[in-house]
This record gives sequence, C-alpha cells and structure tokens, in this order.
Amino acid sequence: MGLFKEVERGFKGIVMVEVIGYVGGFLFAFCGLPQAYLCYKDGHAKGVSSGLLWMWLSGEVLVQAYVILKHGFDMPLLINYWVNTVFVSVIIKYKYWERK
Repeated sequence: MGLFKEVERGFKGIVMVEVIGYVGGFLFAFCGLPQAYLCYKDGHAKGVSSGLLWMWLSGEVLVQAYVILKHGFDMPLLINYWVNTVFVSVIIKYKYWERK
C-alpha cells in the first residue's frame, strides 16, 4: 500500500509539472498577441524597431532548432515558439508592408 501511494504521488507531480509547462508556454506564447493585433488594426508597425523584430524572429527559429535537436518535440516549449513565430511574422509584415 505504501509503494502505491508513493507512485501515485509521483505521477501527480509529473502531471502537475506538465500542466505548469503548458500553462506557462501558452501565456508566454501569447505575449506577442497585443502587438500583433495592434499592427493588424492600425495597418503598420511604425513604433516597433526592426532590430527587435529580427532578433526576436532569429531567436525563435534558433531556439526551436535547439529544442528539437536536444530534447525532441517538447510540446510546451515548441507551442510557445511556434505561436511567437506567427506573431513576430505578422508584426514584420506590417513593419515593411503597411496597409494603405
């Protein structure tokens, strides 16, 4: 009976770590949403520096490659990077191709 309780407690701990990872990844991923939406709404990204955008995009791509090569498909991390890549791409689009 004692061993079963220890296994159950360990399993709950693993599940909680996964939940924390997914929630954190989701929240972190959507940090770019307000800026991407503002650029979409306004039709431009005049107030956003090009350096920030290109470093952000480069960092996202390189970290995705690192995670896949080092850890495999660690979904809480990759979901964050994939969503951020979409948001930064939207902002870059409006930085260089403003809506008229």
